[in-house]
Amino acid sequence: MSKKLMKSAAVLACCLSAFAVPAMAQNIKGPAQIVSVTSTIPNGNASFPLTQINDNIIVNGPQHNGFQGVDQPNPAHIGTITFTLDKSYDLDQAWLWNDINVRAEGVSSYSLRFFDASNNLIHTTGPMSIVPQVPPHITALTVGNVKKVELVVHSVFTLPNTFARRVEIREVAFNGVVTEVPVPMVGNHWQCYRVLEGPTLKPESLVVRDQFGKAEIVLARPLMLCNPSLKVHAGKQYGVENADRHLVCYQPIKQSDQQPKRRVRINNQMAPATLVLAERQMFCVPSSKKRLDAADQPVPSRMD
Repeated sequence: MSKKLMKSAAVLACCLSAFAVPAMAQNIKGPAQIVSVTSTIPNGNASFPLTQINDNIIVNGPQHNGFQGVDQPNPAHIGTITFTLDKSYDLDQAWLWNDINVRAEGVSSYSLRFFDASNNLIHTTGPMSIVPQVPPHITALTVGNVKKVELVVHSVFTLPNTFARRVEIREVAFNGVVTEVPVPMVGNHWQCYRVLEGPTLKPESLVVRDQFGKAEIVLARPLMLCNPSLKVHAGKQYGVENADRHLVCYQPIKQSDQQPKRRVRINNQMAPATLVLAERQMFCVPSSKKRLDAADQPVPSRMD
């Protein structure tokens, strides 16, 4: 039977270090982050209740155990353990520690199901077989906006030297970051139009610099013209801060640098996202604009 020592986050940190845990943005564990655990698997011993599956204790010691289910082989003793998180998280790992004290006790295969705050199913893993007994079984993930996780137990160890054929889990934890929410930014919104006709600039070198570095570039033809725009989104109207400032974006035909791929995290009113960037595509210049084929209309202060 699995034993646990001291109930403290310091002990958990020590033990995770002993297992060579990779650095993660956040270790999501109970009961602070895993605020509720329920199960369809009957409890097999009142001394080892379901609450011990998220008490932050994973080491051997007297008086404390992980969760212990009812002995097999009754199929009803296999089932689902549900973890509710305090916030929505973008998860990159799930951790399951089996019983430690007797070899080959606990969960042999399981799968994970992930739900958002509206209880919509986001993702399901395939069945996974556990090989290690003492170290945690670690599942790599890329699942965002997770509020609830179901651990579906498919089987337990049934080897000849197994002490008891039942669900025995020391601890479950996750790794990830709090899910970002869309954040409106101050400034104009833009509608950009493709340029069909326009003169090519005379060859001229420009030195430009931004957060990605410094380069010498030569611009050619205009590719886009962008107008400041009113926008209504989710019932809220966003106005124009500078109606006279437009953007004209030109194509670089020479660049002194070769841009590497970069990963960036963005957030705006539409949605947070991770982007992979490649080479420089355009250089945009503030510009005035006047229609030549019709009368220019002023930008209205509000949407009609």
